[in-house]
Amino acid sequence: MPRCGRASSVATNNSSATVTSQSSRSSSSTVTKSKKKWYPHYRAKPRSRRPQFSSSTPNTYSAIVARARSDSSTFDGRATSVSYPATESRASSSSGSRILRAPTRVPSRGMTTSKATTRPYSAMSNRQTGHAVCAVAEGRGVAATVGLCFVSVDTGECVLCEIVDSQTYIRTIHKLTVYDPVEILIANSTIQPIKSKLCSIIEGNLPGAKLIPIARKYFNESIGHDYISQLSLPKDLESIRVLIASKFFPVCALAAVMKHIELNLNLTFAAHSLRIRYEGSEGSMLIDYSTVRNLELIQNIANPKGLHSLLGILNSTSTPMGLRLLRSNILQPLTDKATLESRLDSLEELTQNEELFFACQSSLKPFQDLDRLLTTLISIPTKPSIKFSEQRINDIILLKQSVSCIPATAVALSSCRSDLLIAIRELCAHESIQLLRNLIDDCINEDCQWAKTPVELRNQRCFAVKHGRNGLLDVARRSYKEVTEDVMALIARLKEEYDLDGLESRFEIARGYYLRLSISGWQNAGEIPLLPEVFINQAVVKRRYLEFTTMELMKLNAKLRDALTEIMLMSDETVESLIESVRVQIPALYKASEGIAMLDMLVSFAHLTTASEKGYVRPRLDQTGPDGTGLLAIKNARHPVKEIIMTKKGSRFVENDVYASKESSRFQIITGTNMSGKSTYLKQVALLCIMAQIGSFVPAEHATFPIFRALHSRVSTDDGTDSVISGPSSISNSTASPGTGANGTSTFATDMREAAFILQNVTNHSLVIIDEMGRGSSVRDGLTITLAISEALVDSNATIFFSTHFLEIAEILGGRVGVANLHMRVDMEDGNAGGAGKLKMLYKIADGRNSLSTHYGLKLAGVLRFPKPMLQRATEIADSLTAVGEATRRTGEQTSIARRRKAVQELFVSLRSLYEFCESKFGDEDGEDEEDAKAIVHNDKMIATWLARLQEEFVNKMSL
Repeated sequence: MPRCGRASSVATNNSSATVTSQSSRSSSSTVTKSKKKWYPHYRAKPRSRRPQFSSSTPNTYSAIVARARSDSSTFDGRATSVSYPATESRASSSSGSRILRAPTRVPSRGMTTSKATTRPYSAMSNRQTGHAVCAVAEGRGVAATVGLCFVSVDTGECVLCEIVDSQTYIRTIHKLTVYDPVEILIANSTIQPIKSKLCSIIEGNLPGAKLIPIARKYFNESIGHDYISQLSLPKDLESIRVLIASKFFPVCALAAVMKHIELNLNLTFAAHSLRIRYEGSEGSMLIDYSTVRNLELIQNIANPKGLHSLLGILNSTSTPMGLRLLRSNILQPLTDKATLESRLDSLEELTQNEELFFACQSSLKPFQDLDRLLTTLISIPTKPSIKFSEQRINDIILLKQSVSCIPATAVALSSCRSDLLIAIRELCAHESIQLLRNLIDDCINEDCQWAKTPVELRNQRCFAVKHGRNGLLDVARRSYKEVTEDVMALIARLKEEYDLDGLESRFEIARGYYLRLSISGWQNAGEIPLLPEVFINQAVVKRRYLEFTTMELMKLNAKLRDALTEIMLMSDETVESLIESVRVQIPALYKASEGIAMLDMLVSFAHLTTASEKGYVRPRLDQTGPDGTGLLAIKNARHPVKEIIMTKKGSRFVENDVYASKESSRFQIITGTNMSGKSTYLKQVALLCIMAQIGSFVPAEHATFPIFRALHSRVSTDDGTDSVISGPSSISNSTASPGTGANGTSTFATDMREAAFILQNVTNHSLVIIDEMGRGSSVRDGLTITLAISEALVDSNATIFFSTHFLEIAEILGGRVGVANLHMRVDMEDGNAGGAGKLKMLYKIADGRNSLSTHYGLKLAGVLRFPKPMLQRATEIADSLTAVGEATRRTGEQTSIARRRKAVQELFVSLRSLYEFCESKFGDEDGEDEEDAKAIVHNDKMIATWLARLQEEFVNKMSL
């Protein structure tokens, strides 16, 4: 049934308050037609006019409210940090600028922007980045120098970055991907008359990004330095000035962002309250946008709202700060070994000390979003209002609760021993935290705390300031209390007078107090209860309740609103004075917030480690190579996401070993039939490397990782992590079903575009995973171009995992130094006379390549009921082609020489590994000389057996 007669308007002036109510005829007629009348001595009559009343009591609050609404300067006792003439926005419009003056809501806790400034959430954002504004300043020369400035309106943080980029702007796109700004400001000269290459690349790689061209004059270096001097925290100012001394472009970008926030968002920041830091492009692993999507680091492709992604399984954080830090680390893993070792030490302590783990986890749960809260305290809107004063009190209540939780975290860390946890404890136990608590307790009532229901929150705001701080405030609160008591007395009298046992009072911010009556029994009988005329604005809600009010109750609501306005105005002066004192100590709160975020992320890692059935292991970081590279060796590695999915389904994930060294196996070619687990193996390697470089333990029995500086991929996205095949599985002709087609895009074009990107940016510190390159073209074209790409990647000296169905590539490149052939094991069981067969997937990696005579594709087709005559003919053709190819390759002299060179190289690597092992095990620690060490090695049966096998393998390889 539609609602009727709910709207009401209240007009106030100095002497009277007029309340107008509406009651539609439809609601009256509905009540009149009711078969059963509760109150026969009342009759529902159509109202000829709207009832009005005039208050006989002079209104002492209306003048204040009217003056506050008409003159915002009444509340503006706070000076803004930077001010510019308003004529700049009009002047800029004539020069093509697009800095808009559209009004927007002042950011507050849990702020969401308007539709005009909000873009669709991408797979990168995942609703965690908040409202960030970015400006991009590009150099006009040949060198691709880009300055970036990110300002988060929600967390009060400003990040400056200058990047000397390649012509593909890969590092610029990576940085934009990490911070995921809502708006990207660019100079209008980069759009018109010709769009620059950087703008085109941003539009192509960041879907949904909102580019806003503004006048180039706003990219002003001197104004940017003024902003830094006026807004930076005092302790950080000198270091920031040193870092940006020669950084022209990011400083110009800062000036543009700050001007945009001031004019378009109607917001400024208090002096010396903004966290400004410089962040270079080094120090983190570079992960391009397509790799983030293909590896499902932030969101699952098949189910974006699900938790089947790397972020989803790692996220057991208790605070929003911890979640933001975790997301940022996944997108840009660290490359500094000392920092990672410090994190791993702390994580190891948390996993081994159960009492410490649970104490930290419990201390983190009560925290609010401290970063957003501190941002609201330093933000100063250009147009203050009553709502802003209410929000200020809310912020102080939340700050009181959060500050009181910080010492508990320090107590929880009292027994810690690792350096990082000790540093976090010192940040939480800083003397400024206790000083802040004393300042808040002197001004705010001790029992005042955050409330979730509207009426409790309003009462907390009214009585937040301590009694005795302002005499007039105490009088206004006493008046508010008396009116509230009158409301409760009125409701009790109505319930008793009209015998309404089910009558209850409700409260909403917009409506105030109103009455509600359950009518579920009457509604089932098709009837609506008839109420007396004193109850107006009747409306049926959700077919279960009848909501209404009375004229007297509306009058009391008006008095409550006026009393509340006066309380807010009187409390505002006290609260603003307290906030000014808090801003002096805000650097300590910033550092405590960062420490809590780090602790939350480490506790989340510890939760995942201890909850795993098979266990996680601490990764060992190796940089012993001549160029800072190292060994990649993982024993019984498991896919972190698929393992959890399969465990929930009652299945078992098959572990696999991973080994890659620069000398012998930096380029690994993986072959195998469809659905044998090649893609899962590739993604597993990449995900474990990311986990190791964010400071997490990894799902394996033993793990050694080099520190990679870039991760690139060309991975098929046809099957995400939700499509899991459990255990060793089999495919037989009785279970076959037809598949579906492609998604309509050009697979080959995507291959070539991503391959070109990888070849332009790959280095010897890169990890590259490529899944089935060249499958979208003809066999000859796909094979030749894939072979050319493979040869270039082998020469790049990067660590590469390459899966393919082109067995010729494994045959041709198998003799080159640094190339290793692997395959996914499959058991093929021949069928009976009727042709029924079975293909059993083992999902286990093994040395060597699939034989060219295997023809597993044809065997799979036979299992899937392919016509038998055609299958036999295809097998004959494949066998003849294989025989010709084998004869040609055996006669190749160059192939034989390359094979022998590789055998010598592998022997050298194996002997060097043995030497390093013996040196570490039988060194000079016990005083043995060289002869004694040789005797020990000779008598070691395990080493002797290994050497004999190595000799036999070397002789066999050289005799081929």
